Amino acid sequence: MYAYINWYNKGPLHIYSDHDADNNLLPKPKYPGKPRQRKNETGEQLQARITEWDANRPPEVEQEIKGAHMTQKYYTKHLLPTYIDAIHRARMRDPLSTWLLQEDHDPSHGTKSLWNVAFTAKVHNWVDTTFHPPQSPDLNPQEGLWNILLQRVEQRVLHGKLLFSNKEE
Repeated sequence: MYAYINWYNKGPLHIYSDHDADNNLLPKPKYPGKPRQRKNETGEQLQARITEWDANRPPEVEQEIKGAHMTQKYYTKHLLPTYIDAIHRARMRDPLSTWLLQEDHDPSHGTKSLWNVAFTAKVHNWVDTTFHPPQSPDLNPQEGLWNILLQRVEQRVLHGKLLFSNKEE
């Protein structure tokens, strides 16, 4: 789940699903090209090389993704513009205050390296972030609220108290 909250307003609560994104997390191996006939090669020799090439081809890689894995590309394209817009609107209302984006240093936020897609988007839009340890309820009161929200959603789903019929509700 993701949302934003600042002094003046709050954004909508979104539920991220792996089905929302193109998760090409595991690189598929590039297969060697099909052999071509050499100058001094007979058709039988070529056929033998093609048969050997087929036999030694690596198997298809099956991606087994467990849990939600958001990519930097998805984060930068879908989530970050919402946050940038919220920060710009807050700056317009109160230009004397400092507005920071608080993230939990998930790799999709572009915090593991410099000048990646997400980091570059933040720099170009003058968005400063605060250093914040991931999932630290002592330092982040918001984590406690997320835990309460997750427990209530689980109760509704697991204990048959499903009050909503779709994700939007």
